[in-house]
Amino acid sequence: MVQQAFNTLLVVYNLHNHVTFPTHRSGSSLDPVVTDLPHHSIQCFPLDFVGTSDHIAVFTKIQFRRPSEETTARNLWRWEAANWDALRAALRNTDWGEVLNGEVDQQVQRLSELLHALQLRWVPHSNHTTKASDQPWFGPECRAAADAKYRAWRALNARTRQRHRAATARMTAIQEWAMDEWKANLRSKTEGWSGRQQTLVESH
Repeated sequence: MVQQAFNTLLVVYNLHNHVTFPTHRSGSSLDPVVTDLPHHSIQCFPLDFVGTSDHIAVFTKIQFRRPSEETTARNLWRWEAANWDALRAALRNTDWGEVLNGEVDQQVQRLSELLHALQLRWVPHSNHTTKASDQPWFGPECRAAADAKYRAWRALNARTRQRHRAATARMTAIQEWAMDEWKANLRSKTEGWSGRQQTLVESH
């Protein structure tokens, strides 16, 4: 009756018992490992009796596939290094009558395409891939420092221990710099928005 109740439990809840060998001195299998995972992901092995117990220890290996983390690619624009003279010249030489012609939606699309094309040409930029777990301030400098730290860790031994310490210190310094830059950027955006609100209030 006990065996029947156990088998019914497995069937009703779609469970699997991964122990297929005796676990008791009597030759009975009294120590099940029950999961809802597929058979190929669980491996159970008998060890030896533990102390004066009549039961053997069961060693269980569980294979988990690490889920791939979603990544997002975005362009980082170096506006401080933009060729503003060339950009202004391109805007002066634009046939605005051709761009701002037709329906409003068409004008908006052509204007957006023009500005984006000029931005791609005259503003230096690079592609940066971010992970979902990355902090908002974790930019390419932090990524490069983290990669260097990881490489130093993998090569860590008595001779390279100092190099790993240096990479760790550099990573910490760059993280602090990135966080400060991110906070300063947020403050400038907030102050700019507050200033615009104040101007609107005074104008009314």
